[in-house]
Amino acid sequence: MRGLLFAMPLLILAACAADPDAGTDGGGQGVRVDPIDGPSVPMARLLAESVTAGLQALKVPATIAWPSTSRFVLKGRAEANRTDPGVPFIVLIHWTLSDRSGRRVSSFTQGVRGTWMQWEYGDPKIIRSVGSGAARSIAAIIGDEGAPGPGPLKTGLLVRPVQGAGGESLTRAIKEALRAADVSITEDTRQAALVLEGRVAAAAPLGGRRRITIVWTVFTTDGDQVGRATQENTVPDGSLASAAEAEKVARAAVEGITAILAEVGGVTSARSGRASPGPALSPSTPALPRIPGRAPPPF
Repeated sequence: MRGLLFAMPLLILAACAADPDAGTDGGGQGVRVDPIDGPSVPMARLLAESVTAGLQALKVPATIAWPSTSRFVLKGRAEANRTDPGVPFIVLIHWTLSDRSGRRVSSFTQGVRGTWMQWEYGDPKIIRSVGSGAARSIAAIIGDEGAPGPGPLKTGLLVRPVQGAGGESLTRAIKEALRAADVSITEDTRQAALVLEGRVAAAAPLGGRRRITIVWTVFTTDGDQVGRATQENTVPDGSLASAAEAEKVARAAVEGITAILAEVGGVTSARSGRASPGPALSPSTPALPRIPGRAPPPF
């Protein structure tokens, strides 16, 4: 991917003219957020400020001031995605969290959605999205390192009612199958880190059987799609309404759904209560949404 050469308007320059509150390093326990490499200087500064604000909202001390006595240093490098249409992100930001000595603590990649116009003109929605998304991942990481981390909120998966044939039975079955796979399921939107939707499409019956396609999609709570698993098969007409058949479908679907959750992170283990960092893309799988077919056929 090519380097970023973005023109920034005077509006962004004006927005940076006044130096905002640089935050606090928490007496040597917080995070210093450096400007991101890649975009223009004003955009890099705005993104760093947004991450700092996101960390502070999670009760993690953070600052953009330099030098500082912060325990951790966060650096980011933005790369434009102009060549791979299979990745639904215009920019990938590669984050590296190190301690004061320079030892790498963790790294992850965050995808940025939107249009090139929004990115190049510093759209506030994109800046806020980058800041809040990165902050959640960083807070979870440093929480494991003994520094202040986020509270227990927003660590579950919200399962919406499955749409289409057999929806009621499938909704019950997929919740039970995911719980059995150690996924924390929540019924409270305030507790949800991610959302699962299922949709059943059925062809016209032929000889007492139907061709069905079930698409399971994982979204952020803001509505951004982060992964999809698809099941296809021919089944007896009306069989999905049966609890036994719905359980078969759900057990088969879990493989694809949990693969998405493992890549994206952010949902706790129901037994351990520990949350993985997220939502963010794994550096080794930047094309995460290209998951159709990961889940095997239901029968």
